[in-house]
Amino acid sequence: MTFFPDKWILGRINSKDLILVRKSKRNLFLERISEYGKDNRELLTTEVLEEYDLALVSPDTIYVLYQNIEGYLILIVVDGNKKEEICLTSTGISEVFNLSLEAMDKSLHILYTIKGKDDKYLIYHHFYDGRVWKDFLVDEISVKKVINPIKALIRDGKLLLAYYNDGYSISIKSFDIEESKWTNPTKLIGGEAEKLFLDMLIANNCIHISFCEYVDGNLVVRYFRFEGQDENYNKTVEEYISNEGGPSHPTIIYFKDELWLVWLELDKVFSRYSKDNGQSWGPIYMWNETKNMDFIRYKFRTIKKEENIHLDYSFGSIYPEIRFLGFGPVNKAIEVPVKKKSVMKYYNP
Repeated sequence: MTFFPDKWILGRINSKDLILVRKSKRNLFLERISEYGKDNRELLTTEVLEEYDLALVSPDTIYVLYQNIEGYLILIVVDGNKKEEICLTSTGISEVFNLSLEAMDKSLHILYTIKGKDDKYLIYHHFYDGRVWKDFLVDEISVKKVINPIKALIRDGKLLLAYYNDGYSISIKSFDIEESKWTNPTKLIGGEAEKLFLDMLIANNCIHISFCEYVDGNLVVRYFRFEGQDENYNKTVEEYISNEGGPSHPTIIYFKDELWLVWLELDKVFSRYSKDNGQSWGPIYMWNETKNMDFIRYKFRTIKKEENIHLDYSFGSIYPEIRFLGFGPVNKAIEVPVKKKSVMKYYNP
């Protein structure tokens, strides 16, 4: 049927309750979904421009950040039955892209890109340390297409940011929360091929990065694994994952001791998985059920990371029957031949 490119954010409160934040025209909704059937929907605003994000602090405390039609950044704090709106900017700003809200303890991090001169984009970071807000211009980047050019996550009390510093290279910086200071950028991945999309996940003390890259005029999903930290990163794995064609939205998922790479192609979900933390990969699978259903790519938030599943995004069926797609038992998937120029390392079944 259809893949919907809308941005929907799914938050897991506990094993029984979810929240869903979604946009419809200029309306932004917060929907509470319970296994017990006690669903309800709340209209948060009628003036959302485009970008918004969600952060979960506790079962009772929810943060929703959005840019309104006048350009202001608005933070909504839902604390139990109370709701407060806080305007974070003194004036309206240019339209933001890739808006990200990260929360840890009492601190908040807001990251986004804004169009600069020519093909330049500026990465901004606003940090609330529990007392005051601090503002940073992280870097100026050059990208031809603004399609997921940054990815932020928190590791060991530090904020990590991977991003395209041009259309061909990927760099990483870290922000020390205690010192309120960004490191210099470290170039992780280079090359002469244009890259699109970007995902990053930390699992088993490794940084896993995936993106799409042009090869002979076609896109292909790439995968890299790095070890180390604090400007000392060592590349340990580099692989081509998909066939050459038109893949998009590569998504890294850690599930039950298996590392999955899931992507969209021809309006269907494809994936492959590794049993040895990305060192070698199994066959390509096409999830046949996605040919006959409407689905979306959710951004996923949870209060506490679980041991057996770790993900920031996942393809999934659309509410009211929400379930993730593209990983797990492969009895509903079809194996697809690998047609690639490079030699792949396969795991031993």
